[in-house]
Amino acid sequence: MIPLLLNPMSLSFGFGLHEWFNEKPQFHYKGLPGDEFYNLDPDTRCYRETGGCKVYGDEWITYSPHNAALSLMVSVFGPPKHTYHGPYPSKTEAIKLTETNSLTSPDVFLDGKVQANGKEIVIGQDKARKIIGDFGIYLFELDSNDVVRNVRAAIFREHCLVIRVSSKERMPAGSFENESEGIVLFDLDSLHPIARYVLSGYAQRIPRLLND
Repeated sequence: MIPLLLNPMSLSFGFGLHEWFNEKPQFHYKGLPGDEFYNLDPDTRCYRETGGCKVYGDEWITYSPHNAALSLMVSVFGPPKHTYHGPYPSKTEAIKLTETNSLTSPDVFLDGKVQANGKEIVIGQDKARKIIGDFGIYLFELDSNDVVRNVRAAIFREHCLVIRVSSKERMPAGSFENESEGIVLFDLDSLHPIARYVLSGYAQRIPRLLND
């Protein structure tokens, strides 16, 4: 009985059951993460974690039982108790929601605030700068006529804060280059970031905002 319990697959399954209770429950994978890999999954309300690009071939011994156990817990008990359970706009919905909302001044955003649905919401300077860094919007902090900066924010169904940030450089001929744009979703109650959508540019593969 004891050897069975100490089997790597049995241990991994047990860890997967316990994962449901963690502050940030994660499914385990291998491979290079995509732009939205670290987003909270809208169905399971769990996150994902990757062990890197190099595959050794024995991941099924630990990863598969862990993921199966966490899936079982979600099926039986629902989304993990510590993660966000509120409304979750899709990428298309988030884009549409932030197309026409009132603008937030770039300086106000850098000060850690956004205007959304007629309210001023304080997200903090640290979060604002992580958003800029994660989306590669390095021109955003330049107060120059040659840089067009935009911030729009909206509240989705009372519980999700949607922030869209962009910057682009104006060329002498009137065209634009170095355009970067992205959207971040926050739990409005806790102001905890839950997801990001990359719209253009070269975003950081591992977003600090979602992983710190």
